[in-house]
Amino acid sequence: MLLAPALAGLGGLLWGFGILGKRLGVQGAQNHEKTIRATYTIFVYTLTTLIAPLIDFASTDRSLVKDTFTDEEWVRRIPVIIVCGLISGLGGVLGTIAFAWSAGVSSALISMVENGMYTISGAVLIALQFREHPSPFQYLSAALIVGGILVAQISTGRPKRLLKQGSGELDSNSSGSDGSNSDTIGSVESDESRESSSGS
Repeated sequence: MLLAPALAGLGGLLWGFGILGKRLGVQGAQNHEKTIRATYTIFVYTLTTLIAPLIDFASTDRSLVKDTFTDEEWVRRIPVIIVCGLISGLGGVLGTIAFAWSAGVSSALISMVENGMYTISGAVLIALQFREHPSPFQYLSAALIVGGILVAQISTGRPKRLLKQGSGELDSNSSGSDGSNSDTIGSVESDESRESSSGS
């Protein structure tokens, strides 16, 4: 009973390296390079994701492969699988472009938004297609995911505003100190000029 959740958790953990790879692929891209860097990154990333399935496929018993591809019910699903793969590929491209435009600012938040939407939309599509009825705890889990994303987005905007306010106060204090210093220097010079004139 726990095998499926454990494998799903391990798979999600390994998918995290894919997110890191896409983020590394767009690191340091200038504005005019962001889209092409994202395109190259997702292309290389997608090619490398074929390696593990190809090894698994090559190690499968040939008789099982033949039985699967001669099963008419399964063969009818192939076009739907292809369409879903195409749509998912487009999502991967858009997500990588989002990484490129948020690199160095909020790419961690972009990862949370992308994977949060992926988790919730995938669960909803599966439930609708196979007429599954999620439990109240599953609905609560989806709400917590959305709430976590919103909290993360709010918290990422707060430090920037505080930093701007702090820098503004620092500038005003530094300008004030400069002004007081200039006034002090001016008063000292005027005192010296009066002393020299009285001595003469």
